[in-house]
Amino acid sequence: MMKVVIADDEKRVCDLIQFLVDWDALGMEVVFVAYNGIQALEAIEKYKPDVVITDIRMPGYNGLEMIGRARSLAPEIEIIIISGYSRFEYAKEAIKFGVREYLLKPIRQEELTAALKRIRDEYSQRQQRMSDDEKLRSFEQKDLARTRSTLFEEVFFQKKLAREELTIENLNNLYQYHLGHGLFQVVVLKIDGFHEGRGKDLDFAEEKVRQLLPEFLGKECLEMEHYVEKGVFYVLLNFAREKQSMRKYLKALLAELLLQKDILKDMDITIGAGEIFDEPRYLRESFKSALWSVEQRLIVGTHRVIESEAQRTSHLAESELFHSFNKNFAQVLECQDIDGVHREIRGLRDALLASREVTGHEILQMSKEVMNLYSLTMTKGQFPTEQLEELFETFNQGISSYGSVAEIFDYLETMLCDSFARMMEDKRLADIKPIREAKKYIQENFAGPITLEKVSEVAGFNPAYFSGLFKQETGSTFTEYLLKMRMEEAKTLLKETKLSVSSICEQVGYSDTKHFTKTFTKYTSLKPNEYRKLYS
Repeated sequence: MMKVVIADDEKRVCDLIQFLVDWDALGMEVVFVAYNGIQALEAIEKYKPDVVITDIRMPGYNGLEMIGRARSLAPEIEIIIISGYSRFEYAKEAIKFGVREYLLKPIRQEELTAALKRIRDEYSQRQQRMSDDEKLRSFEQKDLARTRSTLFEEVFFQKKLAREELTIENLNNLYQYHLGHGLFQVVVLKIDGFHEGRGKDLDFAEEKVRQLLPEFLGKECLEMEHYVEKGVFYVLLNFAREKQSMRKYLKALLAELLLQKDILKDMDITIGAGEIFDEPRYLRESFKSALWSVEQRLIVGTHRVIESEAQRTSHLAESELFHSFNKNFAQVLECQDIDGVHREIRGLRDALLASREVTGHEILQMSKEVMNLYSLTMTKGQFPTEQLEELFETFNQGISSYGSVAEIFDYLETMLCDSFARMMEDKRLADIKPIREAKKYIQENFAGPITLEKVSEVAGFNPAYFSGLFKQETGSTFTEYLLKMRMEEAKTLLKETKLSVSSICEQVGYSDTKHFTKTFTKYTSLKPNEYRKLYS
């Protein structure tokens, strides 16, 4: 069965399309009905339909925008546009997107059915034409792509091959490349701006890069291959010596990609060009310098080609600036001063921005060092640390989608301070439970000998820490709280029983009647017998 998605912002139109067609007779099935462009794209990605029937104007993405994105997700998809607009420019634009069926409202049953039959017949013919040889070639192409991409993993990421093994002949044999004698360069293309929840936009942007790389770079090279991971394209270029540089082609590629900002307004793109060498044995050096170059976008800005410079470092991690920050930051964390945390992070950001020597690489490293310091301090400070590992992983993933120092430090401050606030609250709740247990123990045992050390042991804390925590949560010291429990019980017994003062003295934890009487008088301003006469 061919799968069909219907998209129109008017429910009655969607219902009508479903009603007019005998889908079973056509060998088709409606798998989803969408009422805006966003829903339609999600359905296309999920169900991978063969046919989409869509209005040309819808909320979210309009029909043409949606078609453009749908083509990137499924190039073979067939589109039928049903529109109330007969203007030629709409039809012309639709044709540009590969739409062959453009029907006008009101919808006519025979016209829609005929269009669907044409699509079904062509679909059947295509299926029949795909011979065993074509399927085999398709499999071989996929296998070849996997083999070629392995070069990036084994040469750049895992460094499995020694420098002397990075020869033209060896790389061609191992990874099925066609490298030739000439110049070699690694380029890193970075897509920023798509944070959590924007995965579909990032997918669209990545697909656009894949489409344009062969056109703008591949045709100018002896050999080209790319590897993509979460918005980062690693591109290997091998080109003739007479070209000397690929800069103008990289700039042309960037300009073409930036045209997509009409659709993807938050998208930022940077190309970091690594050093150029005349032998492949220096590919790792080119790769490293390309990474450094693309990280410089944090300093010089995005939307540009940044060429490799001599890599420098101001050793900020060992500087007095960072040493001072470490000391102050640890203090505000230990004091649970969240305003101080905000202040220290912003102070570090401002100091880094004021430094003329700072590099983009160091900005990234500093932000990760701050998160490391936070994790270490929280662990030492008896805070619940179960969430720290997940926080660190989320932070390291999220930080890669920001393209400026300000954005990175805003993200760092938000992530860290939100975590700190949660951890302080978790710690407070964790500490309250032992205090409740301690209070219960005091209430049940105040008639006997009871000490701070014993109650601290019940609560699971050392006496010094328990004493401070008890005062913080109850507003009283342990001694004050125990005294209050005993005196309030003595008042109750004096009012409601005829027990002697000496008996009451024993029942509330005192062995010396004289000491009890003195303490009670100080607490109530009345002697025990005077209190009984007045209140019994």
